[in-house]
Amino acid sequence: MTTACVHFRATGKTTLLDVARKATDYPWEKWTVFLHPEQKRTVQAEFNGPARVSGSAGTGKTVVALHRAVFLARDNPGARILLSTFSEALANLLRAKLRVLIGEQPRLAEQIEIYPMTAICKRLYRLNIGLAKIASPAQIDELLSEAAAEIDDHAFSLKFLRAEWGQVVNAWQLDSWEAYRDVLRLGRKTRLPESRRVVLWSIFERLRAGIDERGLVPYAGMFSQLAAHYRDSKGAPFDSIVVDESQDISIAQLRFLAALGGAKPNALFFAGDLG
Repeated sequence: MTTACVHFRATGKTTLLDVARKATDYPWEKWTVFLHPEQKRTVQAEFNGPARVSGSAGTGKTVVALHRAVFLARDNPGARILLSTFSEALANLLRAKLRVLIGEQPRLAEQIEIYPMTAICKRLYRLNIGLAKIASPAQIDELLSEAAAEIDDHAFSLKFLRAEWGQVVNAWQLDSWEAYRDVLRLGRKTRLPESRRVVLWSIFERLRAGIDERGLVPYAGMFSQLAAHYRDSKGAPFDSIVVDESQDISIAQLRFLAALGGAKPNALFFAGDLG
């Protein structure tokens, strides 16, 4: 599998002046979907594996993602394209820009579905697994407090336990002591020798059992279950997936997208900030 990465830079002074001279000839909504020739090459490129474009704010990553979705739909009649982003507000913005971009081409609109990541997860989970009872933060805190109270002589605060669960155990969907023992805990400042990890895992094991007993599922768990479903199934609902604001996707979401896209050419296209 080949992974491509393209970095966008701010447009040079000469090009900006040329753009400024022409700006008055077009309504503003047209400029919000304007594509620079350098961006057009990326939009129309063929990729053997996942591709990512990155850049700082204002370099046109969202416009590239939008045009990429339209290009894939136009170039592959009948293909199903998912254009996903971080929130419902951003999804609504993409829908508005899509209407401007495609104009009177309803066929293209029918090929492209725009959803926030959590919304498409809920939809596919309901269709393939069933209605999910999402574990709320309050429920997680309650179960975590109960689990911690069952373990004697530990000095871990609820705040620390909540962060360790959210940023490490649940984020990586760790389901065994061996997995937790060996995980790198990226971004966590507190170093934990194996003896302390043993105590922590005994708490998290109880938390996981409590979540299961209540029939709950964390958001990350939904993505993991769907990833397992689509790894074992040939019925992926989309032919290509374009992700805007990709710097915000989680580990579980990335595994879900990988399961949907597989190793197909042009299946996964990410646009996001540097970092």
